[in-house]
Amino acid sequence: MLTWLKVVIDSKLFDDMEQKWATPDDPIFQLTPPIFTEQAQVIMYQSIGQPAVSLLTFWDVYLALLSAFHVLPDDPELAAALAMGDEGAEADVLLLCDLQEL
Repeated sequence: MLTWLKVVIDSKLFDDMEQKWATPDDPIFQLTPPIFTEQAQVIMYQSIGQPAVSLLTFWDVYLALLSAFHVLPDDPELAAALAMGDEGAEADVLLLCDLQEL
């Protein structure tokens, strides 16, 4: 037998929790290096015309952005930041206690 329970929680509680535990400027939410973000924003606005990104347009926008990145002049700072993404890619990750390999 399934029983459904609905718990209503005031959205202010979530806002308060976000402000305390998950502020948008927390480094954990920085998914790309700042130099990459800066370059991507310049490309989005200047080179490819700031297209709307949606489920239907994602790949077209991605491919346009990728093409624009390929024609950028060499930037050692950007290259170094992107190379950091590969650091540790080959490193083994230890299993947590009481877990086993899949």
